[in-house]
Amino acid sequence: MITESQREARMHGIGGSDAPIVLGISPHKTAVELWQEKTGQADPPNLDDVEVIQWGNLLEDVVAAEFSRRTGLKLRRVNETLADRRDPFLMAHLDRRVVGEPALVEIKTTRGLDGDTARADHVTQVMHYMNVADLQRAFLVYLVAGQRMVYFEIARDDQAIGELVEAERTFWRHVRDRTPPPARSAFDLRLLFRHDLGGGVIADDSVREAVDQLAAIKTSIKQLEADAEVAEKVVLEAMGEASLLLDDTGKVLATWRQSKPSRTFDRTRLEAEHPEIAAQYMVEKPGSRRFLLKVAP
Repeated sequence: MITESQREARMHGIGGSDAPIVLGISPHKTAVELWQEKTGQADPPNLDDVEVIQWGNLLEDVVAAEFSRRTGLKLRRVNETLADRRDPFLMAHLDRRVVGEPALVEIKTTRGLDGDTARADHVTQVMHYMNVADLQRAFLVYLVAGQRMVYFEIARDDQAIGELVEAERTFWRHVRDRTPPPARSAFDLRLLFRHDLGGGVIADDSVREAVDQLAAIKTSIKQLEADAEVAEKVVLEAMGEASLLLDDTGKVLATWRQSKPSRTFDRTRLEAEHPEIAAQYMVEKPGSRRFLLKVAP
């Protein structure tokens, strides 16, 4: 678990959890999002109240102690943020160091693992740590679904580290120069171009081809959604008031359950009965750009 000062320090460099984002292999964030955070154009999300994160922090000591018991390795905390000697903007906050050898332990709590292999973004994270802290191996320790521990030994890979460091240097130049990294998706482009200035551009052949392809895909999606609606109607009619749909072996094919009641704020009633109070809490939200395709396939 990192401190508030360490969290602040992260804004002035690239930490281990940033490394897979820079490479474009993070499932949580893109390089453009990270660039906007590092340049002060967007606030990083506050994860302090996220229950999954809270449990991960609470269980870190327990997992570390059990890993030490199983392996016989003695561990110690590292209560400081490390910086690379050559590239000081590369930073590391290690969960644990292995006493007596150049190795680290990174602890993760997760719902599951795909094929019981270490996740690529986590491997990239510990490669970043091994570079910054000049270590030779790392242990990725997972507590899976709160009831099973698995761990993987990750050897230092200097070729992978070299490629990672080059990507991190390039990204940090983008931060320093306040020029965005290349967009990897339409999502990135929506972040970079939030406002339009009017006017128009002429589509070249490649763009026109993409427009036609997009129109055809959207038409296919509409047809698939219509087909899915027909198929779903058959399934729901068969289920009626039942909660489960099963095959002849008892395997559950589908569920149709009622959710628990929830309480919600009745904004319409407040505006009708107390318009003067509702007006005091109205805020103006900036408009967003809406992309509309104007051609048919």
